[in-house]
Amino acid sequence: MLRKILWIGTGLVILWLLLFGWVWGNNFYRSRQPVESIAPADTAVILGISVHDEGRQNPCLISRVEAGVELWKAGKVKKLIMSGGMNHDGYVGAQSMMQTAEKMGIPREVIELEDHSETTHQNILYTAPMIEQDKSVVIVSSAYHIPRARWIAGKLWRRKNIQTFAGKMCFENQFPRHIEELVRETGAIVKNGLLGYYW
Repeated sequence: MLRKILWIGTGLVILWLLLFGWVWGNNFYRSRQPVESIAPADTAVILGISVHDEGRQNPCLISRVEAGVELWKAGKVKKLIMSGGMNHDGYVGAQSMMQTAEKMGIPREVIELEDHSETTHQNILYTAPMIEQDKSVVIVSSAYHIPRARWIAGKLWRRKNIQTFAGKMCFENQFPRHIEELVRETGAIVKNGLLGYYW
């Protein structure tokens, strides 16, 4: 019995390490995606993250907004939806993203806000009514986060042409912090799968 438990435990650890390795590799690959690879679409939905990280504006939040701005300035999308509710630090993600985008030259009239979501699943769920008339949508997030968001959107945004576009790597010069984010995302992929968010 003990031997069987050890085998199962070892197998689970190996599977988790393989998934972590895939998340790491996918993060590296997607963060180098050129904007030219994106076909014109109706809307870009930019997924939020905590506004502040260790006392400063979260570099991943800035990176995601920059990616959305790049899409709009390249003429790839007509509208930007900022999706993110109240953070633990008291800031509303969507509001902060809108302000950042405006500083980068995006006119207020092309930005819409979804400011109630607290999870990736809620990001996708709460923006669904906002893109109801759209045929094509681009999900914008950090590279490590893109696969999970895309899988959830595949279930909740049916009959939409969905593309993804990642911001630049936001913690590549902070190795421990970078690993922490990838470990967290690996766990979230498993958790969301167990909750049935992908099918």
